[in-house]
Amino acid sequence: MFVSNFIKQNEYAVNKKLKSVNQMKEKCSLDRLPLGVTGIVEQVNCNENIKNRIFDFGIMKDSLVVPLFSSPFGDPCAYLVKNAVVALRNNDCKNIIVTPV
Repeated sequence: MFVSNFIKQNEYAVNKKLKSVNQMKEKCSLDRLPLGVTGIVEQVNCNENIKNRIFDFGIMKDSLVVPLFSSPFGDPCAYLVKNAVVALRNNDCKNIIVTPV
């Protein structure tokens, strides 16, 4: 009984996430990208100091970024970029424009 309820809840969560991802085929900021969904970076709109730090992480135009984890309070989040996990604040992620794949 417990296992079947658990499976039903997971199926519901997966279907709900797939629907939201399918609706999300337009550009958005990196902080709005759902966990586990790959995005292609379109542009980075930050001041030069932060932009250089973000480029050092490997986040630049046409690179792939996957949100992996969110902290308990939601800020910062961990992202997979070029086989490395980096943590970025939501304030910095708002200036990174991505297209979900």
